[in-house]
This record gives sequence, C-alpha cells and structure tokens, in this order.
Amino acid sequence: MSEKQRILDMIEQGKITASEGMDLLAALDDSQATEVVVIHSTSKQYKTLKVRVEVEEDDVNVNINVPLQLVKLLGSAAKDFSKFIPEDAQYQMNAHGVDVASIDFEGIISSIENGTLEDSTIVDINVNDKESGTVKVKVYVE
Repeated sequence: MSEKQRILDMIEQGKITASEGMDLLAALDDSQATEVVVIHSTSKQYKTLKVRVEVEEDDVNVNINVPLQLVKLLGSAAKDFSKFIPEDAQYQMNAHGVDVASIDFEGIISSIENGTLEDSTIVDINVNDKESGTVKVKVYVE
C-alpha cells in the first residue's frame, strides 16, 4: 500500500483530520522531505449523543443517551428526537422558541465524525418563565 493511500485511509477511519492529512500529503510531495512523521489526532472520539431537559416547576426531567453509532444507523430518524421529550416539556420549550426538531443532527454527526466539532455542547438553552420556572435544554456529545 502506498504512503498516500495509508494517509487517505487514516483520514477515512478518523485517526487524523483532513487538515492533518493534507499536511502529510504535502510533505510526501516535497522532494526535500526525507522523513514523514505521522501525526495522531488528539481530537476526542465521541460515542454518545446526550439530550437533557429540565423544567423546574413541573419537575419534568428528560435524560436521553443515544450511542452515536445508533444515531448513524437510524439516519433520518435522528431528527425525530423530539418524540422522546414529554409533551409538557415540548410545550414549554416551544413557548420559548426552542424547537429540538429543527436541529440538524445529520450535519452535527458529520461534524463529530470529521473532527470539525469545536465544542461538545451542541445546544445549551436556559429560559426563565414565571409559570414553569427555569427550563434548561442541553444537547451534547461525550
């Protein structure tokens, strides 16, 4: 297997980022380069998508942990996470402009896999409401 193919394979497997791969390919093309050093990515490999919803006054708490592999397998079903959130919590979130169904989970998963996600917190919302108290929504990966 050629060095270029090995670099491309490492990018595909997520062992290095595309940027690191470009640097390695450029080093290979440089006729003065006598040694190629493989840089291992220090980016964290996330395994779980987590959704947390807390509504203070209604004592509504939602904790969803979904393995990213499962989310990838489900594909388009990822956009339907809102079905797992109790109606009371959904009503409160929608009343305050929070629409979990509009989150682009496929794009987020792609960013996670490509190593382009800079922060593990995808959504972090705190809303104060006179009737329900504090409503907190957090979507993140670990």
